[in-house]
Amino acid sequence: MEKHNFLVILEGEPYEKNECLPLPSTGRIILGRSYGEHKADISFKSLFISRIHAVIECRDDGYYIQDLSKHGTWINQKKLVKGKYYKLKDRDTIVLANREAILVCRLNYEPGETLDYTDIYLKDSLIFEKEKRKVKIHQKEFELTGKELKLFEILYENKNKIVSIESIMKYVWPERVKSELYPVTTEEVRQVVYRLRKRLDPHGSTYIRTIRGEGFLLEI
Repeated sequence: MEKHNFLVILEGEPYEKNECLPLPSTGRIILGRSYGEHKADISFKSLFISRIHAVIECRDDGYYIQDLSKHGTWINQKKLVKGKYYKLKDRDTIVLANREAILVCRLNYEPGETLDYTDIYLKDSLIFEKEKRKVKIHQKEFELTGKELKLFEILYENKNKIVSIESIMKYVWPERVKSELYPVTTEEVRQVVYRLRKRLDPHGSTYIRTIRGEGFLLEI
Protein backbone atom coordinates (compact mmCIF):
# COMPACT_ATOMS: atom_id res chain seq x y z
CA MET A 1 0.00 0.00 0.00
CA GLU A 2 1.35 3.41 -1.00
CA LYS A 3 2.31 5.64 1.94
CA HIS A 4 1.47 9.31 2.14
CA ASN A 5 3.77 12.30 2.61
CA PHE A 6 2.45 15.69 3.65
CA LEU A 7 2.93 18.91 5.63
CA VAL A 8 0.84 19.79 8.68
CA ILE A 9 0.22 23.53 9.09
CA LEU A 10 0.51 24.64 12.73
CA GLU A 11 0.55 28.38 12.04
CA GLY A 12 0.32 30.49 8.89
CA GLU A 13 -2.57 32.34 7.30
CA PRO A 14 -4.68 31.63 5.32
CA TYR A 15 -4.50 27.97 6.37
CA GLU A 16 -6.43 26.34 9.18
CA LYS A 17 -4.47 24.94 12.12
CA ASN A 18 -3.58 21.25 11.56
CA GLU A 19 -4.52 21.48 7.88
CA CYS A 20 -2.67 18.79 5.91
CA LEU A 21 -1.12 19.56 2.50
CA PRO A 22 0.23 16.68 0.37
CA LEU A 23 3.85 16.60 -0.80
CA PRO A 24 4.34 15.74 -4.49
CA SER A 25 5.73 12.36 -5.55
CA THR A 26 7.82 14.07 -8.23
CA GLY A 27 9.23 17.53 -8.88
CA ARG A 28 9.23 20.35 -6.36
CA ILE A 29 6.94 22.81 -4.60
CA ILE A 30 7.46 26.44 -3.59
CA LEU A 31 6.69 27.67 -0.07
CA GLY A 32 6.22 31.41 -0.19
CA ARG A 33 3.87 34.28 -0.92
CA SER A 34 1.89 34.72 -4.12
CA TYR A 35 2.17 38.15 -5.73
CA GLY A 36 1.01 39.28 -9.17
CA GLU A 37 1.76 36.58 -11.73
CA HIS A 38 3.94 34.66 -9.28
CA LYS A 39 2.08 31.83 -7.57
CA ALA A 40 3.56 29.81 -4.71
CA ASP A 41 2.37 26.22 -4.35
CA ILE A 42 1.89 26.75 -0.61
CA SER A 43 1.16 30.45 -0.29
CA PHE A 44 1.06 32.45 2.95
CA LYS A 45 -0.29 35.96 3.54
CA SER A 46 2.52 37.37 5.70
CA LEU A 47 4.59 40.08 4.00
CA PHE A 48 7.64 38.84 5.94
CA ILE A 49 7.57 35.63 3.92
CA SER A 50 9.44 35.88 0.62
CA ARG A 51 7.69 35.15 -2.65
CA ILE A 52 10.02 32.17 -3.09
CA HIS A 53 10.84 31.54 0.57
CA ALA A 54 11.81 27.88 0.39
CA VAL A 55 11.65 24.99 -2.04
CA ILE A 56 10.91 21.35 -1.22
CA GLU A 57 12.21 18.93 -3.85
CA CYS A 58 11.32 15.27 -4.23
CA ARG A 59 14.31 13.05 -5.05
CA ASP A 60 14.79 9.30 -5.30
CA ASP A 61 16.02 9.10 -1.69
CA GLY A 62 13.51 11.48 -0.09
CA TYR A 63 12.52 15.12 0.25
CA TYR A 64 14.96 18.04 0.46
CA ILE A 65 14.31 21.64 1.50
CA GLN A 66 16.27 24.71 0.38
CA ASP A 67 16.03 28.19 1.92
CA LEU A 68 15.94 31.07 -0.59
CA SER A 69 14.48 33.77 1.64
CA LYS A 70 15.33 37.15 3.13
CA HIS A 71 14.24 36.31 6.69
CA GLY A 72 15.31 32.69 6.96
CA THR A 73 14.02 29.14 7.37
CA TRP A 74 14.55 26.95 10.44
CA ILE A 75 14.39 23.17 10.85
CA ASN A 76 13.95 22.05 14.46
CA GLN A 77 15.10 25.50 15.66
CA LYS A 78 18.30 25.38 13.56
CA LYS A 79 18.60 28.06 10.87
CA LEU A 80 19.35 26.71 7.40
CA VAL A 81 22.24 28.04 5.33
CA LYS A 82 20.68 29.92 2.43
CA GLY A 83 20.95 28.03 -0.83
CA LYS A 84 21.96 24.70 0.70
CA TYR A 85 19.71 21.63 0.71
CA TYR A 86 18.67 19.82 3.88
CA LYS A 87 17.12 16.35 3.81
CA LEU A 88 13.77 16.30 5.59
CA LYS A 89 12.94 13.65 8.16
CA ASP A 90 9.60 12.55 9.52
CA ARG A 91 8.29 15.01 12.16
CA ASP A 92 10.76 17.79 11.27
CA THR A 93 9.40 21.20 12.26
CA ILE A 94 9.78 23.90 9.59
CA VAL A 95 9.61 27.58 10.59
CA LEU A 96 9.46 30.39 8.02
CA ALA A 97 10.73 33.88 8.96
CA ASN A 98 10.08 34.81 12.62
CA ARG A 99 7.42 32.13 13.16
CA GLU A 100 5.24 33.65 10.42
CA ALA A 101 4.49 30.07 9.39
CA ILE A 102 5.13 26.77 11.15
CA LEU A 103 4.78 23.39 9.46
CA VAL A 104 5.54 19.79 10.40
CA CYS A 105 6.75 17.29 7.84
CA ARG A 106 5.11 13.84 7.94
CA LEU A 107 6.69 11.13 5.81
CA ASN A 108 5.72 7.52 5.11
CA TYR A 109 2.37 7.96 6.80
CA GLU A 110 0.10 4.94 6.76
CA PRO A 111 -3.32 5.71 5.25
CA GLY A 112 -5.92 5.52 7.99
CA GLU A 113 -3.39 6.07 10.80
CA THR A 114 -4.45 8.56 13.47
CA LEU A 115 -1.91 11.30 14.12
CA ASP A 116 -0.55 11.79 17.62
CA TYR A 117 -0.49 15.43 18.78
CA THR A 118 2.71 14.70 20.73
CA ASP A 119 4.42 13.76 17.46
CA ILE A 120 3.46 17.07 15.89
CA TYR A 121 4.38 19.41 18.69
CA LEU A 122 7.39 17.61 20.15
CA LYS A 123 10.19 19.39 18.27
CA ASP A 124 8.62 22.83 18.48
CA SER A 125 7.69 22.58 22.16
CA LEU A 126 10.12 25.25 23.42
CA ILE A 127 10.81 28.54 21.64
CA PHE A 128 13.00 31.34 23.05
CA GLU A 129 12.33 34.87 21.76
CA LYS A 130 15.36 36.62 23.20
CA GLU A 131 14.50 40.16 22.05
CA LYS A 132 11.04 39.89 23.58
CA ARG A 133 12.42 38.17 26.71
CA LYS A 134 9.84 35.43 26.32
CA VAL A 135 9.88 31.63 26.40
CA LYS A 136 7.04 29.74 24.76
CA ILE A 137 6.41 26.17 25.87
CA HIS A 138 3.55 24.20 24.29
CA GLN A 139 2.01 27.50 23.10
CA LYS A 140 2.10 29.07 26.60
CA GLU A 141 4.23 32.20 27.05
CA PHE A 142 6.49 32.98 30.01
CA GLU A 143 8.16 36.38 30.45
CA LEU A 144 11.64 36.44 31.97
CA THR A 145 13.53 39.30 33.61
CA GLY A 146 16.79 39.98 35.45
CA LYS A 147 18.95 37.08 36.57
CA GLU A 148 16.41 34.48 35.44
CA LEU A 149 16.64 35.83 31.88
CA LYS A 150 20.46 35.80 31.95
CA LEU A 151 20.48 32.24 33.28
CA PHE A 152 18.07 31.06 30.61
CA GLU A 153 20.16 32.77 27.92
CA ILE A 154 23.33 30.85 28.75
CA LEU A 155 21.46 27.56 29.16
CA TYR A 156 19.67 28.06 25.83
CA GLU A 157 22.85 29.05 23.99
CA ASN A 158 24.35 25.74 25.22
CA LYS A 159 21.18 23.65 25.04
CA ASN A 160 21.65 19.92 25.52
CA LYS A 161 25.12 20.62 26.96
CA ILE A 162 26.19 20.86 30.60
CA VAL A 163 26.85 24.46 31.70
CA SER A 164 29.18 24.62 34.68
CA ILE A 165 28.35 26.62 37.81
CA GLU A 166 31.47 28.72 37.20
CA SER A 167 30.30 29.61 33.67
CA ILE A 168 26.90 30.61 35.04
CA MET A 169 28.53 32.81 37.67
CA LYS A 170 30.61 34.64 35.04
CA TYR A 171 27.63 35.16 32.71
CA VAL A 172 24.92 36.07 35.20
CA TRP A 173 27.07 38.09 37.63
CA PRO A 174 29.92 39.52 35.47
CA GLU A 175 30.35 42.51 37.80
CA ARG A 176 31.03 40.26 40.80
CA VAL A 177 33.21 37.53 39.33
CA LYS A 178 36.46 39.00 40.65
CA SER A 179 35.01 40.63 43.75
CA GLU A 180 36.69 39.67 47.01
CA LEU A 181 34.11 41.46 49.17
CA TYR A 182 30.99 40.04 47.48
CA PRO A 183 31.93 36.88 45.57
CA VAL A 184 29.15 34.91 43.89
CA THR A 185 28.22 31.78 45.82
CA THR A 186 26.98 28.41 44.64
CA GLU A 187 23.86 28.96 46.73
CA GLU A 188 23.03 32.10 44.72
CA VAL A 189 23.25 30.08 41.51
CA ARG A 190 20.95 27.42 42.94
CA GLN A 191 18.45 30.06 44.03
CA VAL A 192 18.26 31.58 40.53
CA VAL A 193 17.86 28.10 39.02
CA TYR A 194 15.05 27.45 41.52
CA ARG A 195 13.30 30.72 40.60
CA LEU A 196 13.66 30.03 36.86
CA ARG A 197 12.15 26.58 37.24
CA LYS A 198 9.31 28.05 39.27
CA ARG A 199 8.76 30.78 36.66
CA LEU A 200 8.42 28.11 33.95
CA ASP A 201 6.14 25.96 36.09
CA PRO A 202 5.00 23.26 35.41
CA HIS A 203 7.69 22.73 32.75
CA GLY A 204 10.79 24.06 34.54
CA SER A 205 11.92 20.82 36.12
CA THR A 206 11.27 18.93 32.88
CA TYR A 207 13.63 21.05 30.79
CA ILE A 208 16.24 22.25 33.32
CA ARG A 209 18.23 19.36 34.76
CA THR A 210 20.75 19.39 37.59
CA ILE A 211 23.92 17.46 36.78
CA ARG A 212 25.32 16.70 40.21
CA GLY A 213 28.87 17.94 40.69
CA GLU A 214 29.01 19.56 37.23
CA GLY A 215 26.28 22.15 36.64
CA PHE A 216 22.96 22.48 34.82
CA LEU A 217 21.57 21.49 31.44
CA LEU A 218 18.65 22.71 29.34
CA GLU A 219 17.36 19.56 27.66
CA ILE A 220 15.34 20.11 24.52
